[in-house]
Amino acid sequence: MYHGTIPVLAEKCGSAQIPKPYGLRLIEEPAPFDQDCKAWAIYTRKENDPVRIALKAEIEEYNALIEAVRNEPGFIDFFVQNGLAVTRPQIEECFSRNLADKLFTLKRYSFVQQLYVYGEWLFDVRSRPAYRLLPEELILPEHAVIIKNRTDDERDAAYFLCEHFQQNGLLPENVYSDSGEDKEIDYGYDWYDFYEQAREEMEHPDGRVVEVMKLLEGAGCLRSYSVQPKEFHPSWSVGMKSDCTIDVLVLDPAYLQDAELKEKICVILKSRD
Repeated sequence: MYHGTIPVLAEKCGSAQIPKPYGLRLIEEPAPFDQDCKAWAIYTRKENDPVRIALKAEIEEYNALIEAVRNEPGFIDFFVQNGLAVTRPQIEECFSRNLADKLFTLKRYSFVQQLYVYGEWLFDVRSRPAYRLLPEELILPEHAVIIKNRTDDERDAAYFLCEHFQQNGLLPENVYSDSGEDKEIDYGYDWYDFYEQAREEMEHPDGRVVEVMKLLEGAGCLRSYSVQPKEFHPSWSVGMKSDCTIDVLVLDPAYLQDAELKEKICVILKSRD
């Protein structure tokens, strides 16, 4: 992803927080979404809209699988005893191939779900233990800014960097010209202002911010790490990159004391993407 990205292994630093008592919930409408804009885009439509009809069918499909698990004697206890993450062979051995075949038809839906499959694994996302993403022995700059990138490209990193730049007065704001024509100078950061909506629709991260990242990296002020768990866990397939890793960027805020470097950043951020 980034030039000079350093691979590191994440260590477990805590057990998964499994609710007691544990249960599997059916999805009821309005369905939960990880972003408000997704719910708004669906539930502002009429009930007979094809998008609403498709969502209803997906909810029924998901709930049928949840009911199959609920109705299988002993399955919930078995699931909890195995930390909410079990394999297809385990299910076949302890229950039946029929049940395994049914459960492994589970898809990933647009709404937030409790059960997922990844490869040979069936799991609840809450099976993920706590992890220390960067090694304890890693020496970080004082007041280091830690940025997590969960997207396959740099869009998450670009957003959080822009957040940092805005807090420090480096991100340009749209202004009106002095020509008397009330013409606004638009620097094109609408994607940043509405990132929740733009995140999944963006074709690529903002090229200007990516260029600034390269500049900071070249100046020794930005380091990037590609993190994966020391011991594989299927829950890393949810909310992480498609290869089950996460990028962690470490920004040294000392760059803010370098007037020349700051000026270069401002020039890049004000350019046309």
